[in-house]
Amino acid sequence: MAVIEWKMRVETAYTFLEFTLGSEPIRPTDLVEFDIPDDILNLRHRGLILSGRGPVWLYAHLVHRAHPFAWVAVFDPRLQGGVVVMNHCPDGPGVGTVIPVNG
Repeated sequence: MAVIEWKMRVETAYTFLEFTLGSEPIRPTDLVEFDIPDDILNLRHRGLILSGRGPVWLYAHLVHRAHPFAWVAVFDPRLQGGVVVMNHCPDGPGVGTVIPVNG
């Protein structure tokens, strides 16, 4: 089974969560083992920006699993920010908003 490692950085308005896949190739059947780390669920009242190199179907799965967060964005290095793809918070950023990410 493939391995996924997480790095988390808490910013003022959001949590930046980056994943790295191990050396084993990821397969669609591995999705049942992948979830957002439990230790950041206490930050679900904030936004979450996901980052990492992986297949589109892995991102779709992780965004689905991140449903409890106020809003979710996916990092795009070309835009130097996270593109909001889901929002549950009336005063949060709208879908399509680019949240600047430093570092």
